[in-house]
Amino acid sequence: MFSPLVDVFGDQEVIRLFSEESLVAAWLEVERALAEAQAELGIIPSEAAREIAAAAVLEHVDFASLREQTLVVGYPILPLLDQIVRRSPAAGRHLHRGATTQDIMDCGLALVGSRALDRIEGVARTLGNGLATLAEEHRRTVMPGRTHAQPAVPIAFGGKAAVWLSEVAGHVERLRSARAHLAVVQLFGAAGTAAALGARSREVRHAVADASCARKRVITAEHPPPCRRRRTRSAARR
Repeated sequence: MFSPLVDVFGDQEVIRLFSEESLVAAWLEVERALAEAQAELGIIPSEAAREIAAAAVLEHVDFASLREQTLVVGYPILPLLDQIVRRSPAAGRHLHRGATTQDIMDCGLALVGSRALDRIEGVARTLGNGLATLAEEHRRTVMPGRTHAQPAVPIAFGGKAAVWLSEVAGHVERLRSARAHLAVVQLFGAAGTAAALGARSREVRHAVADASCARKRVITAEHPPPCRRRRTRSAARR
């Protein structure tokens, strides 16, 4: 199906980031990061984290089955976990410990969204650099100004390019502001109580964020109240 907005004006890297494969890969990243964090804190055995890291990878996912079972269950995480457990029963003993479906999907969306912001900011900065060069090169290039759709007094084309540059710079600042609301660990367990994560739930969230940053996935643990109780942050990133 031809989609003008995507096929003509879309960015292929952003399209890839929001593909089915990329979203599932992000959910698996979160599961691995959770296991790694819990192993570092002594909550689960290190061997269990290694089993999960080996089993929870994109190459092991049967996408046709995942789509089919998602329609049955109503959400994709349970059938995804079932596939991991079938691949490695040993991993299943500690997989997804304390987490809930929304935790995994929201953190995965934060990862994908953060990468999309990286890409968009990179494109914007490239455009800005080009505009800065254009503004400097045409500081003395005269052109007609415009008012009421008619020629006006002379202006410098470089000044016009500088206005465009200012707009792009403002968009970059807004992208960075959006990241503060987007790139956040959502990990509070069933019903948002964090009870299933145990007494060290806050440490687990920070350890998941640390594991993310170490692999340049870059989400933080500066968390709001659980999204089950407060949806504004989640709505902002969706």
